[in-house]
Amino acid sequence: MSVLNILKYPDPFLKTKAKPVSKIDADIKRLILDMAETMYFARGIGLAATQVGVDKRVAVLDIPKGEDYKKGENLIVLINTEITAYEWEIKYEEGCLSIPGFTADIKRFATVTVGVKGTVRLKGHYLYVSRIYFSRIYLTMENKS
Repeated sequence: MSVLNILKYPDPFLKTKAKPVSKIDADIKRLILDMAETMYFARGIGLAATQVGVDKRVAVLDIPKGEDYKKGENLIVLINTEITAYEWEIKYEEGCLSIPGFTADIKRFATVTVGVKGTVRLKGHYLYVSRIYFSRIYLTMENKS
């Protein structure tokens, strides 16, 4: 695994609309492993491929739960996902690996349901939701909040 370079704002590539992944091959698997390693190295909880200069609809997230948490224990990989439903709103302080040192109170949905064309849905609590929603913005360049 490799630690990738995280693009920093205002890099114009961060505004790139990511392309769907057509097949999960060795390159995509390597990208996922490298993105996870990069996210952990940067002490983040979510990372979109666009943030590492790759225009693919891939994101990784891992939110620690409890004191006995082990790195990678809660890793979720999102590929070509779309938000299919959302509920409530919550305000939460969050940051961005592409804007180091900056945090702000952001209004996000409290729960979202994500899926890929009728496959299994993931419904998450607000920290996951924040990362899922944030990654969606990077991957699709759509902000509907």
